[in-house]
This record gives sequence, structure tokens and C-alpha cells, in this order.
Amino acid sequence: MWVDAQVGQAGMEEGQRETLLLYHYIFGTTRYFTPEGDRVPTPEEAAQQAQVQAQQAQAQAQQAQSQLEQERQRAERLAERLRSLGIDPE
Repeated sequence: MWVDAQVGQAGMEEGQRETLLLYHYIFGTTRYFTPEGDRVPTPEEAAQQAQVQAQQAQAQAQQAQSQLEQERQRAERLAERLRSLGIDPE
């Protein structure tokens, strides 16, 4: 089924229309584009992208937590060293 890519796409250029029709021909799926020509992700792609972003955020949070723990341990070692020299670290 061929759908006129011009419908609802004000200002769509010929190249964008050809891209949409070619994509439909190759993958059998109609794709939507913004007026600027950016492809709109499918719900599945959007969900996958959100999952990847969540995993990246979790990895960053774990890395920050690890760095915080390393700094806490370093501060504790320094405080212990100061105490051994008779200096109150507080």
C-alpha cells in the first residue's frame, strides 16, 4: 500500500518523500517524519531507546556511588593517619 507522503507533511521536500517511499518498499512499514525531515521513532524504538537511556543512567549512578565510596575510604585513611600523628582530623 502506497501512501502519499505529502499528506500531513507541510513543506516536505521531494527527497524526503522518496526516502519515505523507499523505506516503505524495503521494510514494508510506513515511517513518519517531522517537518524538518527527522524520522519519528516507532513506539518499539522509543521504548528501546528509553530502556538504553535508563541503563546508561543506572550505570552512571553506580559509577558515581563507587567514586563516592572510594573518596570516603580515602578520607577515612587520611583521618586515621592524622590521628596516628596525634592530630585531630576534625
